[in-house]
Amino acid sequence: MKMLCYSEPGRIDIFPAKPSSWRRGSIKGMALRGGIIMEELRWDGSKTTVTIRADDTQKVSVTIYGKHVKNVRLKKGKPTTLAL
Repeated sequence: MKMLCYSEPGRIDIFPAKPSSWRRGSIKGMALRGGIIMEELRWDGSKTTVTIRADDTQKVSVTIYGKHVKNVRLKKGKPTTLAL
């Protein structure tokens, strides 16, 4: 699972080491550090979406393939979906 998502408080890295042969797929229900649940991560070619929910309101930095994408404010208990 660490190939698909790495996290530490305040930071979520999507696909830090995803094999290039995995062109499409999805995963649900991954617990991340900082009290965050990745409800779903789905990818298909160049399209990637992730839905995350936090136990407490917090800001996180999101990267994909090692490149910073955006800073996101997560509200306690509210799912947030990002198109990356």
